[in-house]
Amino acid sequence: MDPKDEFEFYADENNREPAGPPLPNKGNRLSSHVPVRFTPQTIAAVRTLAHREHISVSNWIRRAVSRELDRLAPPQSLGTPGITSTTPESSETFVENEPDVRIA
Repeated sequence: MDPKDEFEFYADENNREPAGPPLPNKGNRLSSHVPVRFTPQTIAAVRTLAHREHISVSNWIRRAVSRELDRLAPPQSLGTPGITSTTPESSETFVENEPDVRIA
């Protein structure tokens, strides 16, 4: 469903009723804000790709960083000091020695 179809669908009040109970918050809140600067060309490309996938620019960047961490520090190397680690109760990854830096 593209954004135009979504708008038309939700314009009908009957389609605005919750489909079920709200999903529980699993505590995967993002931690701190990290300012990062990009060239105008890079951010334009990221915006285009994020729009194409119907996700936010921030989510696209978080996902790209997470994939790059997985590529550079594959699961078999997780737990290596100073690289990355995954908490046993979630799939959230955090950078060791920087507990406020998390990648969901």
